[in-house]
Amino acid sequence: MCDDSGTYNNPLKWWKIDQRHFLLLSEMALKILSIPAMSAPAERVFSTAGITIAKDRARLDPANANEPVFLHKSLPAILRSMKMAIKYKVKALN
Repeated sequence: MCDDSGTYNNPLKWWKIDQRHFLLLSEMALKILSIPAMSAPAERVFSTAGITIAKDRARLDPANANEPVFLHKSLPAILRSMKMAIKYKVKALN
């Protein structure tokens, strides 16, 4: 449980051993620490970037690469809001 320097390297084991001292807190810690890490949000960003920034744009500066990725994700919502605005304007004119 402890490494050579005396630091704990497995928080789940620490909470399991010391749960009698912190009963309620240890239950919460065990629930939270046992949740597996997920990489889905990061994978979605990289997938979008891969689709948006094709191999022929590989020389695109990273500072400029954020805009096409943002637009790729945001454009459908922008178009929906524009369609709704036009629809309401047409109704207001009638």
